[in-house]
Amino acid sequence: MRPFLFSLFCLLLLQATAQESTIRFSLNPPAEKITGSLYSTIAVTDIRYDSSNLGMVQQGFSKKNYTVVPDTSFNVQAQKVLDAIAPGAGNGHLLMLLRFFKFTELMDRSKQTGYCYFRANMYAKKDGRYFPLSVIDTAIVIRRSSYAELNALLFKESSHAITAFISKNLVIAPVNADSYTLEQLVQVDSIEKRAIPIYSASSFKDGIYLTYPSFKNQVPDLEIKSVDTSDNEIAMLHAKKQDGGTLRVNPRELYAVIHAGTIYMPAGRGYGILKKRDNDFYLKGEAAVTYDNVAGHKIVGAVLLGAPGILSNPKASYRHFEMKLDHLDGLLIKIRELSREEIKRLKQE
Repeated sequence: MRPFLFSLFCLLLLQATAQESTIRFSLNPPAEKITGSLYSTIAVTDIRYDSSNLGMVQQGFSKKNYTVVPDTSFNVQAQKVLDAIAPGAGNGHLLMLLRFFKFTELMDRSKQTGYCYFRANMYAKKDGRYFPLSVIDTAIVIRRSSYAELNALLFKESSHAITAFISKNLVIAPVNADSYTLEQLVQVDSIEKRAIPIYSASSFKDGIYLTYPSFKNQVPDLEIKSVDTSDNEIAMLHAKKQDGGTLRVNPRELYAVIHAGTIYMPAGRGYGILKKRDNDFYLKGEAAVTYDNVAGHKIVGAVLLGAPGILSNPKASYRHFEMKLDHLDGLLIKIRELSREEIKRLKQE
């Protein structure tokens, strides 16, 4: 009997531990009501790279990692928001295409910084086709000294951004003649990449790129006069000035350099080589350590969601990851952490 009771105790303990390792996120409807809503129903189609969770945060004095999960399905939560803010709405139907949604926190010696990345497209459904209404692509950044205060405010602001996105679309009628099937929406990344020159190019144009827009459009900001790429690093870089002179470029103040067809991009405290594979761009290199380092997180550096590129954070620690380029904003997304053997081979290349 005792072995059975001990086994039962262990099972219950494991279940309790699993329950305690998650923290739930829910959408809270805003108090303001919407009059004249054109839509009474909303559905959510989740096409995220990693849809198993919403990232990870820390909680309590023990600094324990908690996986963020939705309180209920996004379909249920979105419909509850619509019902609460738009009583007596019209009979239209909305579809929210969920493309990116992750929480993460960056290690810091003084304060904790929480991030929420959210990207979604909204469509109106009519006669089995979907008409675009609007898009949201945002990053919410909260910095606090207390984990409890940080997470509560991060969740509150994230919920507000999402519910505000739903609210504003309730009174928007489709004006775009373009429409899509659901099968096409699921492949929206591939459709968008067709219009981006760097993804359709068979070769890459040498030059110095200061921003992602110039890089993706393959229009260099500066012409290379001389460059030292020893050990896959950019130790020295000079650009040609319009008057024929030489301009020394700080390698940490650019988005990417293409030299002899090879793409060099800042990654952590050094550089990585960006390589194309299966219509995506991948880089193996350093990235700042967050509290979880799971797949699907964008790299947080000194510059957030902007250019110049992914700069290093002097207060952060770093590990090696395989990362994928986000084709819309040019940030790197962690795919997986590299093994010791992979890191060794990477340093020998």
